[in-house]
Amino acid sequence: MFFDGKIRIKTENIGKCGQFALLEKEKGKVMDKKEWKQAKKAYQKAKHRAIRPWKGMSIFSAIIAILFIAIFVFCSMFDNTLAARVGGTFWKLENEDENAQYYTSDFDSVDDMVAYGEDLCQRVEAEGATLLMNENNALPLKEGSKVSTFSNSSVNLVYGGTGSGNIDASTADTWKDALEKAGFSVNEKFYESGDGSSYGSDRGGVVTTSAATTSEVPWKVYTDDVKKSVEKYGDAAIAMISRVGGEGSDASYAEDNYLALDENEKEMLSNLAQMKKDGKIKKVVLLINSANALQVDFLKDNTYDIDAALWIGDVGISGINAVADILAGKVNPSGSLVDTYCYDNYSSPAMANFTPVQYEGYKEGLIPDSADTYMVYQEGIYVGYKYYETRYEDAVMKSGNAGDYTYSDTFGYGLSYTTFAYSNYSLTYDEASHQYHAKVTVTNTGDVAGKETVQLYVQSPYTAYDVENKVEKASVALVGFDKTKELEPGESQELEMVVDGADIASYDAYGAETYILDAGTYYFTAATDAHNAINNILTAKGYSADNGMDGTGDASLVGSWENPALDTTTYAVSANGTEITNQLSDADLNLYEGSDQEITYVSRNDWEGTWPSDKVKIALTEQLIDDLQLVQYDP
Repeated sequence: MFFDGKIRIKTENIGKCGQFALLEKEKGKVMDKKEWKQAKKAYQKAKHRAIRPWKGMSIFSAIIAILFIAIFVFCSMFDNTLAARVGGTFWKLENEDENAQYYTSDFDSVDDMVAYGEDLCQRVEAEGATLLMNENNALPLKEGSKVSTFSNSSVNLVYGGTGSGNIDASTADTWKDALEKAGFSVNEKFYESGDGSSYGSDRGGVVTTSAATTSEVPWKVYTDDVKKSVEKYGDAAIAMISRVGGEGSDASYAEDNYLALDENEKEMLSNLAQMKKDGKIKKVVLLINSANALQVDFLKDNTYDIDAALWIGDVGISGINAVADILAGKVNPSGSLVDTYCYDNYSSPAMANFTPVQYEGYKEGLIPDSADTYMVYQEGIYVGYKYYETRYEDAVMKSGNAGDYTYSDTFGYGLSYTTFAYSNYSLTYDEASHQYHAKVTVTNTGDVAGKETVQLYVQSPYTAYDVENKVEKASVALVGFDKTKELEPGESQELEMVVDGADIASYDAYGAETYILDAGTYYFTAATDAHNAINNILTAKGYSADNGMDGTGDASLVGSWENPALDTTTYAVSANGTEITNQLSDADLNLYEGSDQEITYVSRNDWEGTWPSDKVKIALTEQLIDDLQLVQYDP
């Protein structure tokens, strides 16, 4: 194309503009500027009309592609879950034998299987719910009691956790349903729509991406009509405290302690205490609906005048019905806590460095972003009861530089509506099988039928060899447990618990680099809980309240076994003959060759001197940088 005062257009351009230009050329005409602009405008319109459908189709296809990829990834991750929902499977056996029975169901139909699962869930809750306190036999409630439920959690239960703990509770009974099935009359006011219905706790889902929130209803949202209704349903106020937990995020603790009561929960309980004082309600019952160990400092001095507290965990699809049966006395609680509930979660040594720390010398790109932080578990084995009971014993025996330690910073294990007595305890050792047999008779000494969970603990000797080689041992370790049948008042049952020798061995990472059995006296005791166990053993050793014990132990429930010499070979080989020795030693900085830095772990040899005082600072070295490039171990 050239310009000579006129605009000439290439004839190969297509569309109406091109056709027009070609026609004009054939006529011997040359387009002026105005005609050119008109032709260009016509061409652009024609072009846009021509490509508009294709452009829309491209955008639509891109959206469909993105959705398809997301759906494909989701289905790949949760194929079995989806299969369970729609029936069938997403996999197929290769070279399947049509005559083979790969799996024979125990059920005649899916409905039968589901019904069995719901029944099992309810039985598990009935056996596992743990009575933490029961002042003046506040529970069980009388048949037909009129009750009011409190808290957002009472209408927003935690049925399961997040991730693999997540369940579909759309068909599950509500707390109100369960209470009514158990024979209680429930205040309807707390289940009607209103301002409180907008408060919903984050119950998580497949993965929790951030710390969950409590979102309790502020007391000011309770209307006068709702508060007045309590007087007609004042046999008991039942408050539910819930916490969710699972994959994706640690519970927040730095600024807002997720495992402690929030301000709205405190306000709610405070107002319930005032209602009780004013005679509007007779009892306050607290239910802890959480798989996480709630901080129960408010129960230490019973700040809110609570009459009974029951841990119910995550209730599953049907467990809430068992909780209602427990409150009604149709089920006598017989569970025991699997962890120590603290008045102060910060009393644990694990809290001293419970925050990811970035390596000193870190620069972006030096190591993968997913490997730029670390945590050092300086507490070692001293987690839960293994810390609290061990330091308590050392404080009583005035050993290990235990310092000014107060055991009452911990709380609760498991009560019953009746009482039990232990007797006729015996311990025998079978040298041929390396097994210990403990027997104990349990008698129901109360007025109602119930079951009792008996726990068996062992204390291994803590020797000079252990101190020298940094072998840490808890003062007691749970090695067995059993539960009686439902015993009628006055009825007895003998239980036997068998312990393999390997279960009382200790791992020696720095000396023998395998499992060892120290020389000395091993104590075995039948007990109701870990604290009862250590008091039994301390009593058997001759200690008492004069030495600082906070309870009376029973020496008759303690048996002992003597090991004459240090044994570093019996448990150094697995049952299939494989040598047992250190693996992944570089996970311990003291055994890692890529750094000269030393880590001080908590030791019962010097509690005060080894207590974590600050976060451990780890500097990147050439070897560490190289090893962190691949953040997984070779098989």
